[in-house]
Amino acid sequence: MHRINTSTAQKDKFGAGKNGFTGGNPQTGELPTALDQDFFDSIQEEISTVIESAGIELAKSDNGQLLSAIMKIMTKDGSALPVGVPVPWPTSTPPTGWITMSGQTITQAQYPKLFAAYGTKLPDLRGMFIRGWDNGRGLDPSRALLNEQLPTGIRQFTGNNDVQFQGLGITQLINADGNDGYDSGWAVARNANQTTNSSGAGVSFVRPRNVSFNYIVRAA
Repeated sequence: MHRINTSTAQKDKFGAGKNGFTGGNPQTGELPTALDQDFFDSIQEEISTVIESAGIELAKSDNGQLLSAIMKIMTKDGSALPVGVPVPWPTSTPPTGWITMSGQTITQAQYPKLFAAYGTKLPDLRGMFIRGWDNGRGLDPSRALLNEQLPTGIRQFTGNNDVQFQGLGITQLINADGNDGYDSGWAVARNANQTTNSSGAGVSFVRPRNVSFNYIVRAA
């Protein structure tokens, strides 16, 4: 591709070295911009290359091929996102070519690109928040990618035990006397993600305000 550079081009119309066109001016004797074969060849091949690179055969009667080619190239067979990116979707049914991220197993034959990203099992993102991977920063250490993390529970208690925390597989009791540790009267059930005492008090979980979406991913 190149800008018009015939002798009658309007020099530097769009800035230094950026020639443009003029319709001429009969009163001043200015000639309209003359076009040459090099310019037309350049335009033809530039546009044709885009269309053909999208796998579309040139058709004389179709004036929408350039747009179709651009859309196809940008969306890469349906989406500008690479296969594997979770996308929040507002309905229970994914659009054509997408599936929910519900912890289901997949095979390489079914979805080769998705399999390359996740292996045999998709993460189950139902009811889950996504958190940025720590990657050595130290804010959330010892976490692997796609690792699921338990919630942090906070419970206000009466008596000697003021606050109870649970999360990341660790349960901690903060006593009124300022000492950390477990009291003998508390039974800790880490896997069940709850703590109970003789009166049956439970754990309250902390969460930010949120809106629920259906996480989906391209099935490819």
